Amino acid sequence: MRILFILDSVENPTSANVLMAQRLAGVLCAAGHTVHLLELWDGLHPQPELPGCTVHRLAFADECLMNAALENGRSGGSPIPVAAAFRQLVLHAPRRVVDTRRELEKLDAAFHFDVICAVCAPYRAAFALETAQVQAKKAIWQLDPYASNRDYQAPG
Repeated sequence: MRILFILDSVENPTSANVLMAQRLAGVLCAAGHTVHLLELWDGLHPQPELPGCTVHRLAFADECLMNAALENGRSGGSPIPVAAAFRQLVLHAPRRVVDTRRELEKLDAAFHFDVICAVCAPYRAAFALETAQVQAKKAIWQLDPYASNRDYQAPG
């Protein structure tokens, strides 16, 4: 089976969701499947290579900067996070969704995947896959690492 996983580590390079999906990808490769990973990353912290898997990368340093500025309330002089925020908040067309959808369509045309699976959260990969024009079956794998953490207590 030819499988493409979309992994989003833009906000969190050490995301538990990415790490769990990488483990599954490694197991699938070892079982003889052809596995590709489309890594959405911050442009600074690439994920380690996985033996047997083919990795494609899209850098989103602008969205990483925007998220840091919005989350931490930092005002910066750079137009990069402002442009990313405008695309996301005003145009409702975040670059991560638009560019990821375009890359999914190119990769599916080149490799003819059986399944493309967006690993969530975050959900930008799922939004891109939802509207992508691909021949592969689409799957969403929503992970919640907190669900099995007995020590974690959700606020409220």
